Amino acid sequence: MTFALVPLLAFTQFPDSAADLRREIQAVRAREGAALATLLEKLEKDGEKARASEVRALMGPAESPNGAWRFLPLPEVVPGPDKGLPSLPTVPRHPEAAKARDRAATELLELAGRAAKVGRPSIADECLRGVIDRRPDQAEARRLLGYVAHQGGWATPFAIEMLKRKKVDHPTYGWIDADWVPRLEQGLLPGRVVGGKPEQWLPAADADALRSDILHGWEITTAHFFIKTDVPLARAIAFGRQLEHFHQAFHSLMADVLGAEGALARRYSGKAPTAVKPHEVWYFGDKAEYVNYLKRLHGQGVDLELGRFDPARRRGEVGRSYFYRDDAGPVPVEATLYHEASHQLLFESGPKSGHESNVGQYWVFEGLGTYFETLEALPDGALEIGGFVGPRLALARERLVERGECVPLDKFVAMSRTRFDGAGGGDVYLNYAQAMALAVFLMQGDQGRYRDEFLDYIADAYRGNYRRGGPAKPLFERLGTTPDALQTRFLDFLKKAPK
Repeated sequence: MTFALVPLLAFTQFPDSAADLRREIQAVRAREGAALATLLEKLEKDGEKARASEVRALMGPAESPNGAWRFLPLPEVVPGPDKGLPSLPTVPRHPEAAKARDRAATELLELAGRAAKVGRPSIADECLRGVIDRRPDQAEARRLLGYVAHQGGWATPFAIEMLKRKKVDHPTYGWIDADWVPRLEQGLLPGRVVGGKPEQWLPAADADALRSDILHGWEITTAHFFIKTDVPLARAIAFGRQLEHFHQAFHSLMADVLGAEGALARRYSGKAPTAVKPHEVWYFGDKAEYVNYLKRLHGQGVDLELGRFDPARRRGEVGRSYFYRDDAGPVPVEATLYHEASHQLLFESGPKSGHESNVGQYWVFEGLGTYFETLEALPDGALEIGGFVGPRLALARERLVERGECVPLDKFVAMSRTRFDGAGGGDVYLNYAQAMALAVFLMQGDQGRYRDEFLDYIADAYRGNYRRGGPAKPLFERLGTTPDALQTRFLDFLKKAPK
């Protein structure tokens, strides 16, 4: 009797790793890009300018010179073609272009399912958005991204509720009663409101003046936020839309950190997303009002802040983010908004946090907050996150590279909150700058080489798995490197980053 040694791979199917999935996504895009490029060359050679222009548009925008992550928020309502409104994007008219796009959509949908199966919902989300871009009416991708079929198109549950209540989405003032539109177009805004109905209409400046302190300010409800503010209403609505777009981007990028309780992961498992109360945000008209209000809650020191998130500490309390309008401040108010909102979304959307039990690892939470400060809205409606922008990153380059003040990474990640914040002679400004730069590097550096392992690290830090004796692997071990080697690559990244 003879025996043959058969490779184990013939019998065992190993689960996909994040690296496997990302390689396959790149392969899908490369095949599609090659097919479209070949077609484009043929059309240009044949002088078919209109068709060539269409195919060129399908090839998408060039990668950001910043190395930033590009994200296109999806609208709340996608009208059907019979509504006299902009319809769903059409399938490319050229059959070869349509075939290439359709094949890529099919492959991305399959990859999304595989990503979800191995606990990588952030990769699944990326794939599903790629499906929607190529096949806007793909029902399963729409369902998984939270849409419901509506009158020949698609809408989010919140938008459907608004439409049922006879509201319209005004370009300046958001979801309003349809009968408000003529008054708004005349430059009027609600004065005194009783039971949700205006008792009077006033010139916009007078109506805004009635809400000139936060306790009597405008109250705005969006799909995921409750906003109280005394800035002018038009600005407040724009602020709310910024928050909603950020909510989409955050949940897409941080889906792995939120884990099984994230909305996409639950939809894949056949469960409804966990109900989350609207995130409460107060937006003050100026810094003086912010300081006067918060000094009663937190004492001295709030005058040094740009904003804050106060989490709920006990049952029945409400977590709340605070910001103030400061058009001439050293950091744009939008940067502070995205910083504090990232803390709020993480701590109010995920499972209960255990981060206060960690030994060290505090840097990552401020690193994440400052990473989201890099968010920039582009003219085409897309967002870029992780580009080399903002005063903190400029400071990081100056101090870490030009002045050689980088805190050794093994010591840096081991810092407690008090040490990070400057107790014992530490430099809090340097620590914030280094945390931001390190987070950008681990999310974006080397084409996202470390991103998935870094997301796993964030998830463990959030859950308190770095407590004494906890199960989490050290950051450098999970990245497959040493502190010194990582620091060398990190500083090289900063040196080469665009100025």
